[in-house]
Amino acid sequence: MKSGVISLGEALIDFIPLDETNLTYQKSPGGAPANVAVGVS
Repeated sequence: MKSGVISLGEALIDFIPLDETNLTYQKSPGGAPANVAVGVS
């Protein structure tokens, strides 16, 4: 029998500052549900 994991939650975008004045950001997928899904995989 195969077993699996289901991760539920909202999809979030992390904004990572790229300069010292925090005017430019890199957008990256993130959030606790996504981190759990990646960790389990």
